[in-house]
Amino acid sequence: MDLNFDSEELICSKCGGLMFFKGQGLFQCEDCGHEYLNDYGKVRRFLDKRGRGTVPEISAATGIAINKVLSFLKEGRIMLTSDSVLKLHCDCCGTVIRYGTLCDRCSHKIRIGEISMKEPTGSPLDTATGTYKVLSTEPGSGMRFINNQSERIRKQNKQKEDNQK
Repeated sequence: MDLNFDSEELICSKCGGLMFFKGQGLFQCEDCGHEYLNDYGKVRRFLDKRGRGTVPEISAATGIAINKVLSFLKEGRIMLTSDSVLKLHCDCCGTVIRYGTLCDRCSHKIRIGEISMKEPTGSPLDTATGTYKVLSTEPGSGMRFINNQSERIRKQNKQKEDNQK
């Protein structure tokens, strides 16, 4: 069931009344009481009823795409269980985390300016591990790829060209 958008207000598909946001992905019509769940609301309700589920189970039961469920994990809106076979890694140090993109330690270091991330959090910079590596703890120093072979080769070729001149 879709919500109709009219002048930036949510309109109930049952009676045409205004829908208002109640929280946790739930909208309710102020006239007829009809409830509508957005994607997050569907995942949340599934987990509230079942207590837990794998990403494919959640996707199949709610009709929400697997990538969308994974994005809720990265946004920190849902959390992996401690015994989950799926593992998320901190974008900064690579440690295993249960939700979000940064571990508590790296998040704190970034907040206080001890380390800096130039690349946007959550970008899959190293496709093999999905992590960043801190090369310096100086503020503004940024992050680099782990095992960045192409960068190293490009620098070596540049040095060879410079030496030949």
